Amino acid sequence: GGGGGGAAAITVGTNTSHGACGKSGGYAKKYLSSVTGTFTYTIGAAGVGGSAGANAGTAGGNTTFSGIGISLTANGGGGGIGDTAGSTTYQLPTDGADATGGDINISGYPTTAVSIKYGQTLVFGLGGATPLGTPASLTVNANGAAGKGYGSGGGGGNAYSVATARAGGNGAGGIIIVEELK
Repeated sequence: GGGGGGAAAITVGTNTSHGACGKSGGYAKKYLSSVTGTFTYTIGAAGVGGSAGANAGTAGGNTTFSGIGISLTANGGGGGIGDTAGSTTYQLPTDGADATGGDINISGYPTTAVSIKYGQTLVFGLGGATPLGTPASLTVNANGAAGKGYGSGGGGGNAYSVATARAGGNGAGGIIIVEELK
């Protein structure tokens, strides 16, 4: 699952606060010519966005699929950090989680950067995307948006010159797809 976005603290004057976006989960794909036996699986839960204030989002859960001769793991994305009012930080883009065990393993796509300098927000960030999910929609002076599609990260909450803290958006849960080809 995708990580939840970080939250933003109350701001005053022309200060800004923007939580970091949630990271995306990994993606694994495996081709099997014959499937027999019993398999166990876990679908990774969505990370929860940080509650309003300078609070971090939680990590998304790992999605796993295993059985005779197969063990796939698509790791959940990390949660975004919360932000305090008037900070002068630059939050660098961060990579999504990785995956193992597949014939194809793809790390989650990076989040975009958030630059907060001298109380002015220069660039808003988007949650990390996956091959099956797009990033959270951009929000301005609002709670972070939820991730769209499987395994994507939630958006960070952002506040500009308001006496209201903003929550981070929830990530999106994972998925397992099994296709039988004849």
